[in-house]
Amino acid sequence: MCSTKFLVAAFLTGCLACNNSQDANNKANETNSPMDNTNRKIEDNKNLIRLWIEEGWNKNRNKELAAQVFSKDWVAASPLPGQPKGIEGAMYWVEEYRKVFSDCHFEITHIVADTSFVTYRYDVSSTYVGTFLGIEPTKIFRNCDPQD
Repeated sequence: MCSTKFLVAAFLTGCLACNNSQDANNKANETNSPMDNTNRKIEDNKNLIRLWIEEGWNKNRNKELAAQVFSKDWVAASPLPGQPKGIEGAMYWVEEYRKVFSDCHFEITHIVADTSFVTYRYDVSSTYVGTFLGIEPTKIFRNCDPQD
């Protein structure tokens, strides 16, 4: 079991209501069948997760991508003390996380989506270097599945 279990899972798992893929969905060719449009929406939603994890977290581009991934009215399921709502709230969490867990790297293991929501499972590796929610750092590098 990983000591960061509750810290990461609360933020990342199931956090995205896929409102921001609407632009791509609205541009769908009207000659496509309803099933083609549904499949496109689902793939767009999965691609938001891939973008946020692979580019945002793993390549440290969260700030650049937050407005593309999160809706303006996004609310964290388990907010940090003092965390605002919306895109600013998402970035608040990212900044706090990066202060505490250095060199983090995420690997997506599962993605499940429909036309409105997407959830995913991942493994994360990082070094716990700062105090977070009163928990002292271990300064140990770990690989873990936060959902276990």
